[in-house]
Amino acid sequence: MDKNADGRQSIVSERMIKFGNRSRKNVCFTIVLLAFVAGCFFLNKNHLIEQGIYQDRHVALAQNILNGHGYSYRADSNQPAFYPLWGYPLLVMLGLSVGHPGLVLLLIQGLLCIVAIKLFYKLFKLEYRYRHLILLLPFVVIMSAKIPDAIVDALLFFVFCYGVRYIEKGSLKALIPTALLMGVIGNFRSDYLFVPILILSFSILPHFRNYRRRVAILCGAITVATVVLLIPWSARSFLYDGQWRLTATNGGLVAYISLGQLPGNPWGIKHVDDDGWRYTARHGVNDPYSTEGEALLKGATIRLIKDHPGAYIIKVGHNLLRSLIGGVYTGEYANLTIEKERLNQIWVLTQQVGRWQGIKSVRFTEAGALAVNFMIAKIYCLIFIVLLVFWSKAFYIYRESSRKLLIGLGACFIFYKLLIVSFLQYQPRHMNAVYLMVLGAALVLWRERPRKDAG
Repeated sequence: MDKNADGRQSIVSERMIKFGNRSRKNVCFTIVLLAFVAGCFFLNKNHLIEQGIYQDRHVALAQNILNGHGYSYRADSNQPAFYPLWGYPLLVMLGLSVGHPGLVLLLIQGLLCIVAIKLFYKLFKLEYRYRHLILLLPFVVIMSAKIPDAIVDALLFFVFCYGVRYIEKGSLKALIPTALLMGVIGNFRSDYLFVPILILSFSILPHFRNYRRRVAILCGAITVATVVLLIPWSARSFLYDGQWRLTATNGGLVAYISLGQLPGNPWGIKHVDDDGWRYTARHGVNDPYSTEGEALLKGATIRLIKDHPGAYIIKVGHNLLRSLIGGVYTGEYANLTIEKERLNQIWVLTQQVGRWQGIKSVRFTEAGALAVNFMIAKIYCLIFIVLLVFWSKAFYIYRESSRKLLIGLGACFIFYKLLIVSFLQYQPRHMNAVYLMVLGAALVLWRERPRKDAG
């Protein structure tokens, strides 16, 4: 009896020691993670990505709401705004109400970033590794940018986590947040409305065998929640011009200028907003983001595609290739030492004489800072390509394993993103939305790779 008691006590002691060691390890990793996130946010604090839209659109709308002028760019609210969607401006308004819009946004996004990374380790059942922080950088830096993508990318990963849990266990506690979070995303960005269709289409994959009924329920719940949460936006649109809109009115401009992403395209369009503005101005519409401007640009885009369908197909293939090998957003660290006005001058110079000749013409310190940016972007471009290769292998290997739902649902979001950026507009930041899904599958595959015996 004494020996048995001593044995049990020894086992309990060992377990307590292991638990204590694991707890200390978790605490240490969390502290380092917080420091890493804070460092990335600081180094990318002068980012310029989408900051013209942030100041001219999100901040302006938030200020007008606080001033009692409604969701409009003008004091006269008879001209309501339908771009951007109001999710991000409402967060900006929260920050403005306490006098620090940028700080409030970054605090919210920083919290979402930490929670998403913690869920990442839990979902993929990975051990905390400090070396993973380097691989997590693209997700962290997109969360440091004051753009709607930051909120959406975190929420989309939460949707992925809860979606996997619901399909696997059929839990209502997982279904409800999945649907509601997709509805919230619909109030930040318009490009995820058709996610349920793709998930339902992909349910034929072996990854979803024996779970197709739950997949159908999930898609139905997401659709209902998204429509319901967009009713205020849609009803406001109907009261204005009789149209039920579930999206913002920038779709026309995005579709039109995206044709310019094909080099030497037959339409003579450049991938810059100014081309859309010039087109609407020639046709008597001052704002391409207005309801009239959106209709005009959508109509023009459809006509241009019909005129050169072959060129459009090539453009789709071109964007698809760029999304696979073009990398992800990795931050703008040169902006710490180079002023915005000077960056604009350098950009104009490189457009005139070419990138390399332009870099030769700037100061040594500027060239060094820009070179660091360039090298980081290219390094992570290669990393992302390798991760995609690993993910592709995981997609095949785990089609019948216990991880099939994790990989299968991730595939739905990844392919959906590839379709959107191919048919419409590609920018590196767009692929950050599915970065954690790709990284998680790759790390699982790497951890479970066959190893040679030591002997």
